[in-house]
Amino acid sequence: MKSLVITGDSLSYNRYGYDEIPRNDAWNCHIGMQSWSFRLRNLFLTSAEGFKYADELQFEEENVSGLGENCNLQDAIFGERVKTIIPKNDKIHFSAESNNGKLVLYFQKRPKNYCRFKISVDGVCNENIIDTNGEDGFYQGWSILSIEVSCDKNRNLHDVVLFDFEYTEFTPLVTLAGVSCEAKNAAVTGQGSRTAKFINYHYDERIRKYNPDKLIIIFGGNDCIRYGTQEYKANLESILGKVKTDFPSCEILGITIPPSRLYTGDANGKRFTSQEAWNDYIDEYNAVFKETFKKYGAEIIETAKVFEGIPTEKWRFDEVHMTTFGNDLLFDAVCKKIF
Repeated sequence: MKSLVITGDSLSYNRYGYDEIPRNDAWNCHIGMQSWSFRLRNLFLTSAEGFKYADELQFEEENVSGLGENCNLQDAIFGERVKTIIPKNDKIHFSAESNNGKLVLYFQKRPKNYCRFKISVDGVCNENIIDTNGEDGFYQGWSILSIEVSCDKNRNLHDVVLFDFEYTEFTPLVTLAGVSCEAKNAAVTGQGSRTAKFINYHYDERIRKYNPDKLIIIFGGNDCIRYGTQEYKANLESILGKVKTDFPSCEILGITIPPSRLYTGDANGKRFTSQEAWNDYIDEYNAVFKETFKKYGAEIIETAKVFEGIPTEKWRFDEVHMTTFGNDLLFDAVCKKIF
């Protein structure tokens, strides 16, 4: 697997228990959050062949763990294993291992003290200019920037130099998360309070652009309030059909709606007055979800089974979202399916 995409509604990033500030999109969260999907993203990236964290590398220049002074460590994708380096004499030097002719460098963009620079490997300059400007706002400005460069496949240890820095009036800083000799990409693209209809409409932006060969989808809790099962099924069919057309070998994993507390508002014009009736209603949507996903050869994780026999207050944060303990359980269940 080279590219993993995790999408859906707010359960797909589940900031509850990790961040007190409401986040309406996975892209608005702190990149170092430890919810189930962000941990899965990290595990996937670090499973790349030859992966080394930045703190396993030796730099000739001054460097610090994490992101530098006065920065939130949650904005470092791998916490203190990330390194931030200050260029000296317009250069940063380090060595990296690869025996297959390529190196992948995982930088983090920066919302401040960003810069532009070039990369040379073993004295050969890469043509691309690297720009770490994180003002696009993704992940608070600290999104991952993976750069693949060529190297001599007959050598194992390579000299990497970052040079020719361009920057504004601020001191340039380079934040490196790790290196590998295999390119892997992982993206969490869910948005809170959204539905299958939203993901279907924004398919290109939320799924297709990442060229997934593994796709994980969790939603339905909002669909059951806004749309009937037929519309829900139609949107699921559309999403999965497009995935299989664009990426025939993509493996799909669907995660059902977790058992939830009685919804006190109107759901598709109906008012539910008992937990039992609400559970039966949710089961209808989960049945549609499972039937549709299996039609496209997808695997299924049934959250009711993941949390079976565990006191609700231990795994559920509110009506439907998970506590940190609930995240641990779902993370373990997903890992067993994909690794």
